[in-house]
Amino acid sequence: MYKAHFCLRELPFGITPDTSFFFGCASYQAALNTLLIATNSGEGFIKITGEVGTGKTLLCRKFMASLDASFVTAYLPNPYLEPRTFMLALADKLDTLVGFFTIGEQPTGSRDPFALRRSALGIVELISKNVIRLPIQHGCAMITSFLAEQVHSAILAKINFSPIANITGPHIGLNDIGDAVIVNYGNQVFELDLGSAGPSIAALYQSAVVGDTFVEWKIAPFLTERLKLSQREAGVRHDLIDAVFVLGNEDDLIRLLMRVHALQAMLATDNGSNLLGGVKRAVNILRIEEGKSEAFAPQSNAALFTELAENALGTVLDSAVPAITGAVEREDFTAAMTALAALRPAIDAFFDTVIVNAPDPLVRANRLGLLARVRAAANSVADFSRIEG
Repeated sequence: MYKAHFCLRELPFGITPDTSFFFGCASYQAALNTLLIATNSGEGFIKITGEVGTGKTLLCRKFMASLDASFVTAYLPNPYLEPRTFMLALADKLDTLVGFFTIGEQPTGSRDPFALRRSALGIVELISKNVIRLPIQHGCAMITSFLAEQVHSAILAKINFSPIANITGPHIGLNDIGDAVIVNYGNQVFELDLGSAGPSIAALYQSAVVGDTFVEWKIAPFLTERLKLSQREAGVRHDLIDAVFVLGNEDDLIRLLMRVHALQAMLATDNGSNLLGGVKRAVNILRIEEGKSEAFAPQSNAALFTELAENALGTVLDSAVPAITGAVEREDFTAAMTALAALRPAIDAFFDTVIVNAPDPLVRANRLGLLARVRAAANSVADFSRIEG
């Protein structure tokens, strides 16, 4: 509403203080300088005091954002929490999200009556500032399974069932007609009329685990949106977070940020910025051609190379792809980006001297397959089509 009515570039309000709006008046700048001098000299400080609303949190965040790479920072929202209590607090916030998403009460537009966006931002802050390695979908799936187990127990305790088959493993789903729920519990399958269980249980079943509406697949994107807001003040580009998350294989927020930081550092170099243009050109050509016919597999036949530049690109891909794959598996994303950036000269030479739409259909298809290899190599670290610029 605010953005559209006042023609703003971004929302004017946020839960987390935005250091880009820090106003360095005399007293604030003096306080910030004192913190920076004390830290850089090795003397340090213990705490910052002041009246409520005077900007202590904003000052602290500005201070953290002003530190260079030689400092390692950690954000503890409540330093009095012990590790077990800390993890319980994280689990409680995640449980709140899963519970409300399960019954279909996720935020929509400006409507967020249960403050789930604030809860999600708290989860993101806890995970990112304290470097907690937690696969979000796995954590949500565990909570969803626990909720489903509780519902199973409640149903079996109140309704008289007759098993219709024996089967192993947990399962919930609709029957073929869609008018009854199939529940597997205690290695037996029961068929439950939705009406007899009541609308609330029916909603829980259908919202949580029926079809493609698994709760854990909804929460990860929701948390990623909060991550963009949280990382904006640290100078992390939102489009890079999108480019990594959209790959669909990254729900560990710490590992996601490691990828994003390495990607942003690579794109800041000449090789990185030029590589971005080359990969986007390859992706656009493939999108057009694949719109006309079938998709092109990321493979090429060296025997069909007729130009030196395409042979050189095929050769450098042969060595770069294993290096990228190995680095990603080791979570050495800086090495992965370095190996990817090394493709830049060969890609530039290819587009400078090679005509992709060759008259010979076999040569043309082979060159498109070579470009598909370039796209696949880039997609192993990020979806370059989502990156701005």
